[in-house]
Amino acid sequence: MMADRETRLKLVIFIGHHKVGSTALQIFLARNHLALLRAGILYPSVESQGMAYNLARAAGMGRDDGDLPINLREPHNALAFRMLSEVTRRKVPHYHGNLPHSRQMFAAIHNQIAVFRPKAVILCAEVFSNFGSLAPGLIDRLRQEFSGADVTIICTLRRVDDHLGAWQGQRLCFGRSPRPLSGAGLAPCFNTIHFDFRMMLHPWLERFPDARFDISDYASTLAAGGAVPDFIMRSGLGFPAGLVAAGRANIGIPRALHEVARLGNRFLAPRMASMLREFMIGLASDPALPENDQIELFGAHNRMLLAERFAGINTYLRALAGGRAFFADEDDIARLRPISGIDALGAALPVLRARMQQHGLASELVDFVTRLDFRQAG
Repeated sequence: MMADRETRLKLVIFIGHHKVGSTALQIFLARNHLALLRAGILYPSVESQGMAYNLARAAGMGRDDGDLPINLREPHNALAFRMLSEVTRRKVPHYHGNLPHSRQMFAAIHNQIAVFRPKAVILCAEVFSNFGSLAPGLIDRLRQEFSGADVTIICTLRRVDDHLGAWQGQRLCFGRSPRPLSGAGLAPCFNTIHFDFRMMLHPWLERFPDARFDISDYASTLAAGGAVPDFIMRSGLGFPAGLVAAGRANIGIPRALHEVARLGNRFLAPRMASMLREFMIGLASDPALPENDQIELFGAHNRMLLAERFAGINTYLRALAGGRAFFADEDDIARLRPISGIDALGAALPVLRARMQQHGLASELVDFVTRLDFRQAG
């Protein structure tokens, strides 16, 4: 590989964070794999399913009008999960099935680079954000695998209170039943990358000293039109025109219904809990429900605690931002939202019950939601 920066392979690594539009970005990159490759930008496959699908499209036999297999859509999440599983006790999630060893996955990437000779390679995985806290040596491995490349590392951070609310919803979508953030559910977050952004970022900054880092606020992503146009601009790769849009992805459960999802995950059979979650996700745009950003998920005590505990991390982020506020609306971390969680739930339950009856949902689910009251839900 030539030493001249202009001729070196460009490697762009998107490391997350979670809940900043990474799914939409991954869908966009996967759907446009062939067009990007023709423009010299490789979004590499890492296992046989993704390679077979991309080969079919190159041969004019593939289809893009359905859901993409997850190993094709999120190949580098699969890579990151496999890497973590090999050095920690964490298992690869069941939905990323039939993965080879990470050595074979990297061999696949390097073979594609050797054959296609792209000007740039994109690795995109919010799961990379876990490396610093769980296995920082994996960051070293990534650097070594692409030794000599001109590296750009892109990271997007969501204001911590908004991020924790979104991450709580994501865990509910995974079928878990975490305690409410207004109670005992907040404290366990403090020693994780979902609160401690320094824990997430510092190992990358330390282990990629020659990389260009682009660390930005999620508000800037939204102002740019979403994760896809934001990434195109920040990557500096010169994407071709006429690419297929990704659309909205990974829609969450309305925050007013988080407690219904939590109790459903806890008390319903897995299949029924999944049906309830999917139905509530379908209500995300229902105008009769309280708006997410108007709902207080933490309560007065926990929100004050959150703001106090985050102050040191905010100082770290300010230093990275050259002394200016990293989050332009950082004062909002301490601001109570106008609708309490219990009031939001009280307004949402009648809407949920009515919609369930209108759509003829299973009687077991209708009965479950009908029996819920404020005492049970709170």
